Amino acid sequence: MMTKDEQIIVKRVLARFKESDKLETEWSEVDEQMSRLEWLDNHQLTIEAGVKLDEHAGGNPKCGQNHAEGECFVPVIIDAVCIILNLYDQTGNLHANNRFILEYYLSLSQTGFIVY
Repeated sequence: MMTKDEQIIVKRVLARFKESDKLETEWSEVDEQMSRLEWLDNHQLTIEAGVKLDEHAGGNPKCGQNHAEGECFVPVIIDAVCIILNLYDQTGNLHANNRFILEYYLSLSQTGFIVY
């Protein structure tokens, strides 16, 4: 189970991703990546997310924008991914919203939005 603080983090990331997805009016690179990831089963998706998370752990993951360090949302995304992967390890279940977060995280990483 997630703690209350963990739930807040995951819900915050989900809301941001859903909002970003709604704002896109045309098919984007992120959409293309998401469509490729939907073919993975939950176990394969969590493995992919874990590998990408390990890559990001070796650097300083951030977005490509030049803003103040505390304003970058990427560390919150990384926290949510860690929480979701830990929950999956404990339960073996991946809720659809958590799956969406993992897919979006991987897509942002593949398209170069998250750099390290």
